[in-house]
Amino acid sequence: TITKARALIAHSGLPRSMAGVCLDVWHFSHGPDDWTDLAKLPVEDLAYVQFSDHPELESDDLTHEMMERRVVPGTGILALE
Repeated sequence: TITKARALIAHSGLPRSMAGVCLDVWHFSHGPDDWTDLAKLPVEDLAYVQFSDHPELESDDLTHEMMERRVVPGTGILALE
């Protein structure tokens, strides 16, 4: 979660210039966080965004879905607006 990622970074003691949250749209869309959680993330804590889309899940193998079935943003079902 975003909260756990921020806590881990804070616990590391590293400065913001060396550690930040990587927001992966696939994990955000399939995980427990919601738009309210994302809105609470200070922009200075955000290091990277992995921006991709995804078609409807076709299997229960989420590792395969995540690694092999990502598509270009706008061509899948994720809420990317």
